[in-house]
Order: sequence, then C-alpha cells, then structure tokens
Amino acid sequence: MSTPHAWFNLPAIKNFAPFSSPTAAHASPSRPSSSAPATPTSSGFHQRPDLDFGETFSPVVKAVTVRVVLTLAVAYDWEVRQVDINNTFLNGTLDEDVYMIQPPGFEDPQKPHHVCKLHKSIYGLKQAPRALYDQLKTTLIQWGFENSKADSSFFMMKHPKHVILVLVYVDDIVKAKLENTKPSVTPMTAGKPLSISNGTPLSQPTIFRIVIGALQYLSHTRPDISFAVNKLSQFIKQPTDVHWGATKRILRYLKGTMHHGLHIAPSVNLTLVGFSNADWACCPNDRKSVAGYCVYLGDSLISWSSKKQTVVARSSTESEYRALAHLAAELSWLQELLNELNFKCSSVPVIWCDNLSASALASNPIYHARTKHIEMDLHFVSDKVLDKKLEIRYVPSHDQIVDCLTKGLTPTR
Repeated sequence: MSTPHAWFNLPAIKNFAPFSSPTAAHASPSRPSSSAPATPTSSGFHQRPDLDFGETFSPVVKAVTVRVVLTLAVAYDWEVRQVDINNTFLNGTLDEDVYMIQPPGFEDPQKPHHVCKLHKSIYGLKQAPRALYDQLKTTLIQWGFENSKADSSFFMMKHPKHVILVLVYVDDIVKAKLENTKPSVTPMTAGKPLSISNGTPLSQPTIFRIVIGALQYLSHTRPDISFAVNKLSQFIKQPTDVHWGATKRILRYLKGTMHHGLHIAPSVNLTLVGFSNADWACCPNDRKSVAGYCVYLGDSLISWSSKKQTVVARSSTESEYRALAHLAAELSWLQELLNELNFKCSSVPVIWCDNLSASALASNPIYHARTKHIEMDLHFVSDKVLDKKLEIRYVPSHDQIVDCLTKGLTPTR
C-alpha cells in the first residue's frame, strides 16, 4: 500500500481511530504470522455512528444468482472467469473525515505527533465494505454496465454480439480442520427434535457460534445440511452441550461426504420446477412449522430454503400453503432475473406439493373463517395460477425430495 494514496498526515486532533496490529488478522496457514504482509488496519470499534461513519451495508451477489448464471453458462457454453482483487478495500474512497494514529513502520520522522487523515477505506473501518461497493458500482456503470434490478451486486453489459456478466462477492472464507473425525451417515438424528431446554449451557459458547457461522457459509453449496444448520442457528444465544454434540455430528457427516457438492449439468429444456413442503408444528419450543423448498433450472439445483415460519399455523394445510407462497415468491424473482438476461423459459414454472388440500386451495380458493387469516398468501398464489403464470401439481409424500429441508431423516430415507 502506498501511503500517499491511503492517507496524509495532519496535526493531531481530538477524534481519531487507533491503529490495529495487522499480523494476527492477516496470517494464514501457508504464511505464518511472522512473515505475513503488514497491511495497516484501523480499530473500527472506536468509530461512532452518524459521526465517524454513515451507511455501512454492502450487498453481495446472491448465491442463487451465481447458480443461475453458472447453469446458463454450462447450457450455452459461455466462458467463465474468476478474478480475485487483492487489498480490495483500499479501492474505496471515503466521504467522511476519518483520522488514525500513524501506524508503526509508516511514521513520518519529521512529524511524529501528526495523525493520518484517511483518504481510502482501509481495513477495519465500519464503512469500508460500503465504500468499496459504491466505488465499484460507479466504475462499472461508467464502463457501460447496467446494474441488475433483481440483484444489486450483479452487473451486465449487453451488446448485439456479446454479453458480459459480472457477479461481485466480497467476504472472507472460513476454513476449518475436520481431521480425525468419525463420519456420520446423516447430518441430524431423525425423530429427536432439539429444544432450548436440552442439555447444559456451554461455558464457552464462542466456538459453537464460529462453527455455525462457517456451516451457514458452507450450506451455500450443501443443501443437505441446510435444515440441521438452520435448526442449530436458533440456539446461538445460549447453546448447550447437546447442541454442540449435534453440531459435531454435522462435521462428521461432512467428513464422510467431503466430495459431495452441486452438479451443474447442461440441459436441453431449461424450465423452472420447484418442490415445496412443510413440517407442521414441529418446533417443541413454540410449535411453529418449518418450511422448505428447492428450485431446479433444467436439471440443475439453483435455489433452496429451510426456515422456521414466523407464525404458528393452525393446521397442516395452512403451513403447507404458506410454504407454497414462499416458493411462489422465489419463482417470481427468478423469472425477473432470467428476463434481465433475455432468457425465456419454455413453459410456466411448476410447483410440486404433497398436500392435497393446499394444492386444491391454489386452484380453487375458497375464502371462509378457517382461511381468512391467510388470504394474502391465498390471493398471491391463486392469482398466479388463474393467470396461468404458475402451475401446482401433487406429488406423493414418499417422492417429496425436500423432506431433508424440513426434518431430520433416517439413513434409508
């Protein structure tokens, strides 16, 4: 990093951010901390909101968008390249006045008591990710790219003879060692729902939270662990030894399935097909249901979800119908994304559901006292079905492929 481009020195003032030692933060297994490059970082935890920084949210490209683009790339033999930008935060320009103590090794011998006024968004600042995104977005638009309306970190440059697609993701990748673990056949035990009262609270819950965070990242390419990770994420506040044991079971399962992943294959018929399911009143703490869905574009799995519903369902039909509405909304967004790519599916999206009552409601919405409280979902789904923008079909429960996103399964299932 060239000091004149990142900051310049000024006489000391009252408000400034301390300097953080970079060696521990930037060490890696292949490069010990003693030989890691020294990148000056700021202690952002000293910054005050609305005074030292404003907007900090920085969007990253949705994992679903990445899978959609890769599926189309395989189907149409597009060229795919990956670019990694080193020290990327240093490209962001700050709008606020931020000051920092001169970092060791970068002091001005003639002005040792001066402080640094930051010009670039160095590592550690609260607004660094946002400053980088704003700078990157401005630059790409100046080069002729369009910002997607469906995904704010997806950029497109369209020409009659070629199209350039840019997907932006800024994050640190977490690595964990899984050696010397006995493999498990399934990620979660079937028929034994976890609750907040299971076990004894952990005296050191930090490791549980770190591992769950890493597993959430990994679930972007491993839908088979999504339900288990989502369930354990509900105990982040006060995990117990039972929850930690369930977490280690996921790690053992991953040990035995290290070579599993998403398979993106070329497809002749690229249509959207979804599967929807719900496990009614399965949570022992509040009796809320878990909804799950998955979406295929052709033969490639591009989207999935496993989430506890926000309200208590009064019947299995209600929980299944809310799950249907959730999937219908995802399919609508995917169609918008595909439209931006000038891609038209050969047929309307199809949702496969294993609840006959929910399927019947979608085609013949009957409003009465028992369904009045879910009328918004009823209108949303039924309008799409009546407008022939969506089709609902029945699938037997034993053929429902999203059971793994709503409950723990046995090895045979």
